[in-house]
Amino acid sequence: DDAKVTLNNVKIVGNVADGDDGGGIAMYDGATLVMNGGGFLDNKNDTYDKGRGAAIYIYDSTATFNKVLFSNNQFTYKSGHGAAISCWLDSVVEVNDCKFINNGNWDEDTGAKGSVSVIHMSGKVYIKNSVFEGNGSPEQNQYWDSTTRVLDVGSSDLTMDNCTFTKNHANGYVIENDSSYEDFVVRNSTFTNNDCGVFKGDTGEFINCTFDQNGGEYTFGGGEYFRVAFTLRDCNLGNSTFENVKNYVIVDTDAENGAASI
Repeated sequence: DDAKVTLNNVKIVGNVADGDDGGGIAMYDGATLVMNGGGFLDNKNDTYDKGRGAAIYIYDSTATFNKVLFSNNQFTYKSGHGAAISCWLDSVVEVNDCKFINNGNWDEDTGAKGSVSVIHMSGKVYIKNSVFEGNGSPEQNQYWDSTTRVLDVGSSDLTMDNCTFTKNHANGYVIENDSSYEDFVVRNSTFTNNDCGVFKGDTGEFINCTFDQNGGEYTFGGGEYFRVAFTLRDCNLGNSTFENVKNYVIVDTDAENGAASI
């Protein structure tokens, strides 16, 4: 409780949480972590039920990651929440200039079960200048035989700027947001060549983003969560498709570099 830790160029490699949270690090009750450089590599969560965090678990704590690599962190007993980052309650997480590569994958040969999510969010999350590539599972997760996603926003504020999502494998969407009561803004980001759709959720806004050549039945889903319209402002939509187009407001404000298209 209330620990304050700074890690500079530290690599956390090949650790296992067996019946617990956080294969590499677990934080609780007011702890603070600042991590500069280094990374979480090849860590596992081998928990039978409700595993949280193959790399790091954050509960009611604050964490800042600067130029950190999250690579090949997996669940190996059962699907879990947050193969890279799992944050809960009133946590505050900042992610700057980080890379998320091949986390939460399903692989029968290695025993990896895939993840419910690569980042699970509850609290306030800020992601900037970061890359997400090759993450997620094409298999349904084992909790409710339902979809997997890269970012599970949940009851969290999310602000994201200048991020790239490509070649991710979730069988649901890159981002799912099941709350209309929190702030959700994504700016200046690119979503291309993912095997899944890009977004399903409630209120929020994408600003000056690019979407193209993504998979899934729809690029933008809708239905069970929608309460009010979602806005796509000054975005290039490429070959995007919509499940319920009436739930979206598409705006071109003629801003510099703004080129809304369908």
